Amino acid sequence: MPDIRRVGVLGAGLMGSGIAEVCAKAGYEVVVREVDEEALAALRRGVVLDDGPTAPATVRRLRRDTIEITIHEGRKRQVKRMCEHVGHRVRSLERVTFGPLSLGALGPGAHRRLTDAEVAALTVAGAAGGAGPPAA
Repeated sequence: MPDIRRVGVLGAGLMGSGIAEVCAKAGYEVVVREVDEEALAALRRGVVLDDGPTAPATVRRLRRDTIEITIHEGRKRQVKRMCEHVGHRVRSLERVTFGPLSLGALGPGAHRRLTDAEVAALTVAGAAGGAGPPAA
């Protein structure tokens, strides 16, 4: 069984500030075996899991065996379960966006301070009640 780990953590200093809730919109880079268009379409429509239907996801193919999927919910192992539901076992999974923030080139275990633009994007997204586009 492959070792699937979450990569990237939003700073604990934001928890309870109201800003962390803005980051519920999450983007993941997922490596599976070759993905067919039928599976991508099902993910885009939303699928029915054992704990109920999922909201439609934004999905795009990055490579033959890699997709980027953005969800607006945060259920336990949701992305993995969605992929398995459409017949694709997840080989690796990396969270690459956190609301309006993008992981970019930040490696596993690394950290950095938010830029002024990222703080502003979080503030705007929090005030608007949504995640907004990724900060530059």
